[in-house]
Amino acid sequence: MLRIDRTPYRLVRRFAYCVATLAVLIPCACGGPIKLEKAFLCDDFAEGKCTAPPPEGGIYRFSLPAEKTKTWFDFAYHMYFHSRQTPGMRVNFSRGLNTQEESTRTGAHCVYKISKGDKFAEDHMEGLRWDENGSGLWCFDYLGTMLVKFHKKYGTIQTKPTPDFFPVTLNIKLEGGPVSAEQQETIYLDWTAAP
Repeated sequence: MLRIDRTPYRLVRRFAYCVATLAVLIPCACGGPIKLEKAFLCDDFAEGKCTAPPPEGGIYRFSLPAEKTKTWFDFAYHMYFHSRQTPGMRVNFSRGLNTQEESTRTGAHCVYKISKGDKFAEDHMEGLRWDENGSGLWCFDYLGTMLVKFHKKYGTIQTKPTPDFFPVTLNIKLEGGPVSAEQQETIYLDWTAAP
C-alpha cells in the first residue's frame, strides 16, 4: 500500500488557518472602539493645528465699503468674498479609522444652526476636511452664507444691517461620523464702513 505524506498539506491548512485568524483579528486590534478625544472651535485648521481660533470674545472685526452696508445681502456677500469669517469645529478622535470604519467618512457631515432669540436657520456646513489617516476632521462654513440663509428665511435680506442684530448663537454638530460632537459659540460683528 502506498503511503502519502500529509505533512505539507497539514502545514498549508495551518498556515491558511493562521492567515484567516489574523485577517479577522488585525482590523479589530486597533485600540478598541473609536472615541471622541477632543472637540473645539477653530476658524482655520492647517498642517495639523488650529491656525485661527475664534476671535476673542466671539467678536469678528472688519471693515467694508459703505455701499456694502445697505442690505444684509450686500453685507454678507462682502463677508463671504472679502473678509472671509469661517466659524468651524475641529474634532479629534482617539485613533485613526481602520479599514472597516473608512466608510464613515462618506456618512459624516457637520450642520450649523445660527439663532437669534427664537428664530434660527440651519444647514449642512460647506467644508469638511478629514485628516489623511482619519484621526480627526475640521468642518467650517462662511459666516456670510449663514447670515444670508437666516435673513432670506425671515424676509429681511433687503434690510439694512445693524449692530443691534448681534449677538447670535452658533451651534455646530458632527453627525453620522464615528462619534458625535457639538460646540456652541456666541458671535458678535463689529464693522467699520469706509467711504
